[in-house]
Amino acid sequence: MVTLESELRTHAVAARGFMPEDEGDALYEAAVLASRAVPGAPFVEVGSYCGRSTVWLGGAARLGNTTLFAVDHHFGSEENQPGWEWHDESLVDERTGRMDTLPFFRSTILGSRS
Repeated sequence: MVTLESELRTHAVAARGFMPEDEGDALYEAAVLASRAVPGAPFVEVGSYCGRSTVWLGGAARLGNTTLFAVDHHFGSEENQPGWEWHDESLVDERTGRMDTLPFFRSTILGSRS
């Protein structure tokens, strides 16, 4: 099994998100295999939330010497909105009253650079 370097894995696990560690490890391994199968092809992640899975994918992109494009509007999906089970009030921008995961995503990504 291919595993994400220890420091990045620790950072990924510490980030906000819903992806269990074993799924993150499987995502990383699949991305590494994909980068070997199609060298130089970029990765695209649609839906990044606060960046937890992005760290696993970014580690694989780094290993494969390719680019990761992370795409998200950062206003949360339906299940993240008020009244739903997965709503996290701490992700609401006080100025707008809307979900805004972008500051948390940035913090996760900037904190995982080495």
